[in-house]
Amino acid sequence: PLRDSSGRIVAILGDSRDITERKQAEEKLRQSEARYRSLFEQTHDGVFIMDLEGNHISTNQRAADMLGYTLDEIQKLSVRETSAEITKSENLLKRLAAGEHIPPYERLFRKKNGEVFPAEINVELVRDANGNFLHILSVMRDITERKLAEEKLRESELRYRGLFNVMDEGMAMNEAVLDENGDVVDYIILSVNPAFEKHTIYKTEQVIGRRATDVYQMSPEYITGWWRSHSQIQGVAHTEMYHEPSNRWFHITTTPPEGKRFATIFTDITEPKLAEEKLRESEETYRYLFANHPHPMWIYDLKTLAFLEVNDA
Repeated sequence: PLRDSSGRIVAILGDSRDITERKQAEEKLRQSEARYRSLFEQTHDGVFIMDLEGNHISTNQRAADMLGYTLDEIQKLSVRETSAEITKSENLLKRLAAGEHIPPYERLFRKKNGEVFPAEINVELVRDANGNFLHILSVMRDITERKLAEEKLRESELRYRGLFNVMDEGMAMNEAVLDENGDVVDYIILSVNPAFEKHTIYKTEQVIGRRATDVYQMSPEYITGWWRSHSQIQGVAHTEMYHEPSNRWFHITTTPPEGKRFATIFTDITEPKLAEEKLRESEETYRYLFANHPHPMWIYDLKTLAFLEVNDA
């Protein structure tokens, strides 16, 4: 202590280090509070601080905007008054109060105007250093657009699956196999539709997960050249191929690749091909007989009264 000339205590000198440390701790607390407040106000998610009864202690502006209330209005409400699934909310609070960890979940909420929307919720019970309850922290994210996208994807998948199952042509979904240089040298058959068995000699279980070089007996070089030529085509590509193991001709339609995946659609054209071959052979036989007949032969057009063809005899 500091005394005057008469011996009276006029000041008590403390350890300057204590004051400095206290000041530093206060500054760190202020900075931490500023960071928290900035995050609380600027996040794109709704943030709720609640008691164990689900009453709002504090909310950010984003939470009020998402639910269509003013900040003053939303802070006077509870989660029961904004949730469209009241029973689930009450059960959740009980589980949370019992110390159960709640993973992120989806919940329907009701706006002030009555509109219901889906949200993803992250919730946590906050305690102090001694384990005493402080508050519940809940973060809400509007997932309306995500749910709409998921629904569109689901509908698209249903339409695709319906077509996949009922179409008369054989169809296979495939994934390209690349070598160390990035060239496509093979592809794996991922799935086939019911009509695949009708157009080929294979059962579904014989081809799923197998490579085209094994099933169709194609060489890697053929597949590499086929892939390169098809990759240059905008839209679907068409190929005719003779499959020696089944002694059949196929017309194959290939969809443009999406990444490494693509679809092949098979149509059996063996009968038209055989008919073409018979016609070609018949034409060649006729040409041979016409050219080598020992007597004069000609083809005469009755409409034009002109000779169309005359043999050498």
